[in-house]
Amino acid sequence: VEQPLCLECMRVMSEKLDRELEDITMDIKAYEASLESLEGGSLDGLSESDFLREKAKVEDEEKKLEAALQEVEKQNMDVTHQLQDLDIKSKRFEELEE
Repeated sequence: VEQPLCLECMRVMSEKLDRELEDITMDIKAYEASLESLEGGSLDGLSESDFLREKAKVEDEEKKLEAALQEVEKQNMDVTHQLQDLDIKSKRFEELEE
């Protein structure tokens, strides 16, 4: 059984439906613009060959950075060992002074 709506309820319901209609209309316009862009071939992205070239550059840069990181880690390990050796020598020196 349907109940009639009061005027305030009808106003609220009407505003809600208007907002939903606006949202749907905006979605439709965005979809149509995307569809036109795809059909027109006016993509702002890279071509496949440009993409592959950029990908190769990025991979090459990544390899260089990994090599540099390994070198820095090796240097860090060397410095840590030198520091440990100096600590040992310092303790020995302090023991000899006593």
